[in-house]
Parts: sequence; C-alpha cells; structure tokens
Amino acid sequence: MAILTGTQNISKASDYRLLSCWLRDGLLLSTGEKWHTRRKMLTPAFHFKILEDYIPVFSRNSKILVNKLWEYIDEPFVRVNKLITLCTLDIICETAMGTSIHAQDGQEVEYVKAVHRISELFQKRQLNPFLYKNIIFNLTGIGREQARVVKILHAFTRKVLEQRRQEYISNRETTDNNLQRKKRILSFLDLLIEISETKQVLSDEDIQEEVDTFMFEGHDTTSSALSWAMYLLGSHPDIQEKVMHELDSIFGNSDRDPTYEDLSHMKYLEQVIKETLRLYPSVPVMSRMVEKDIHIKGYTIPVGAHATMLTFMLHRNPELYPEPEKFDPARFSPESCQKRHPFAYVPFSAGPRSCIGQKFALMEAKVVLSTVLRNFKLETLDRPEDVKVLMEIVIKPKEPFCIRFTPRR
Repeated sequence: MAILTGTQNISKASDYRLLSCWLRDGLLLSTGEKWHTRRKMLTPAFHFKILEDYIPVFSRNSKILVNKLWEYIDEPFVRVNKLITLCTLDIICETAMGTSIHAQDGQEVEYVKAVHRISELFQKRQLNPFLYKNIIFNLTGIGREQARVVKILHAFTRKVLEQRRQEYISNRETTDNNLQRKKRILSFLDLLIEISETKQVLSDEDIQEEVDTFMFEGHDTTSSALSWAMYLLGSHPDIQEKVMHELDSIFGNSDRDPTYEDLSHMKYLEQVIKETLRLYPSVPVMSRMVEKDIHIKGYTIPVGAHATMLTFMLHRNPELYPEPEKFDPARFSPESCQKRHPFAYVPFSAGPRSCIGQKFALMEAKVVLSTVLRNFKLETLDRPEDVKVLMEIVIKPKEPFCIRFTPRR
C-alpha cells in the first residue's frame, strides 16, 4: 500500500524497459512529469460515454467468436485459448486504431503473428539477465528477430495513423463530413489525432507509442481473463447456471445485442469476472523502482531497490480470503467488498498508476462472456490438478484449456 498509493515511487522497475523497443515511452513505461501530463490527457478517452460507443465493437466480434465455436460443435472439445486471443485482438485493433484486421478470419496474418511473437520474445529475454544489455541482446538471434518483429508492428500502426490523420483532415473540411464523423465510432487513435490537431501537444511518435501501449496492455490481459473465466465457469456448473439465469432475466429469448444498461444489470457476472481475476490476475507480478526510501513496520526499502508485489499471492492470502483456492463469486458481493481492505484486491494495480483501461476491460469481458453463455453451456474437461500455471508477463495455463460447448437452444 505504501508503494502503490504514494506519488514518489511511480517508476516501473528496470526490467519493464525491455518493452521499450515496441512501446517506447508510452503511458506504461513513462514516469515523472511526462507520465503525469500524459495520464491526465488520456483519462478522458476512457470516459463512460466513449466506452459505451465501443459496445457494438465488442458485440460484433463476440458474435464472430460464437460462430467459430459453432464450427466445433461436433467435436468432443475446443482448445479455446487461441480463439479467444484472436477475438480480443480484433476488438483491441478496432477500438485502439479504428481498423479491422479480421484476425478471427485469418487475415492480416503478418501483424497478428508479430503481436503473438513479441510477447514470447519479451518473456525469453526477461528470464535471461545476460540478455538485458542491448549491446549483447542485439547480437543474438532473438535480438535480431525482435528487431524484425518490432519493425512489422511499428510499420502497421504508422500506416494506420497516416490513414486516419488524412481522413481527419479531409473530414473537417465540410459540415456534412463532420456530422458523419460524429455518428461513427471514434477509436482511441482518432481521439489522440483530435488532441494533436486541436491542441498540438502530441507528435505522431507520441500517438504511436500510446496506441502501441494500448494494444499491448489491452489484448493479452483480457484474453487471459476470458480464458480463465470460461475454464472456471465450465468447472462450476452451479455458478454457470446462476450466470445464465441472470442473462435470461435480462435478455429473455431475444438475440439482441447488449446495451450499456444491460451491462450494468450483469451484477453476478461481474462478481464472476472479479473472482476470476482474484484467482488468476492477468498480471500476476508488479514491480516498481524505489526512488525515495520507504519505511514499513521498522524496515527500510532503500532508494534503487526493486519493490516487487506478487498479486497472485496477495489474492490467495487466507487471512484476506478464507478457503483462498475456492472459486466463490460471492466474495465480491457489495456486502463482502465493504468488509475488505481496498488494497486486498489489485488485479489492475492501485493508486495513481492503476490501469487506465480497467473499465474498458470489464465491459469487454461482460460482452464476450454474456454472448458466449447466451449460446452455449460450458463444460471444462481439464482436471484442476492437471492445470499448470505459467507466471509470465501475463498469467497463462501451460496447455490450452479443453472445453466442451453444448448449444443452449
């Protein structure tokens, strides 16, 4: 709490800098005055009125996921992780950049492969301290591969940025185009271009590093949360039944798309998502560089130290959560939450550097899960004792989940 709430120690630990080749100095990695200014500037982009406009994007891509699952309906099970990842990648590309890459349909293959590969390369480098120095890393095979992959990633976002800026300039010329622009969904990139054009405080490089950061933070983390949620729901039919009952009370037999109001009524599903993130927080470890001595219970954490916080272990502390291994969404009923210390649950970090996109992630998870559960009943075939957890940049199972999908109607 002393680390997360203060404004003195907001710099990420040095190993985060391994991400700078792709993310440069965006919101995740920046610190000091640049971080404060950028955070203040970007916060309005996550206002609920803007997030509400993204719901059709969430819904459209969730329906594509459902159609993909129907293709496996005669199979004994589906290895769902990759399908979910492609869905979240489609969603984040459309909301972050305003462009559809159709990853679920096998298009934009080069960019999709690059997004997957860059995370794997980060992980390999992070686990080998000998590769931390750029002068050594750049001479290695994975160093050269990373340079090639980053070139693909940057070229794609730069191309989209140029197209969207040209579109912005063309559209502002006439009233008709401005009216049409207001009717369509504005992506995160569109909002940054508007800030750049009207306030002239963001360069193209500034915009690109924030879009790349949003891509990185909003794709694999949400995919992880959704995969674990489906695994847990498929392992607990009683809890799944409660979620389905809630969804039926909201939608009845209708196949209409969810609205913002519908999401606000998904109280129990929200508890399920939060309990999932307690057991399997998408980012299981957080780390900060100590820039001013921290004094905790007679101990001093000195300047220059790395303060590492194990979210995964905090969330399984039996003093905070009785029977910590048990999946129990009731822990996140309003009554239970009031009794618990606010820093006992930090899947999105906490304090000034808490995740700016947490509302976005929760809304996306609700739309995807509700769409799937309105169509299918889930049955997990993996035994809990066989599921091995990988504590990587994002928490993952060692092997993809095997889930059987049975049509509800």
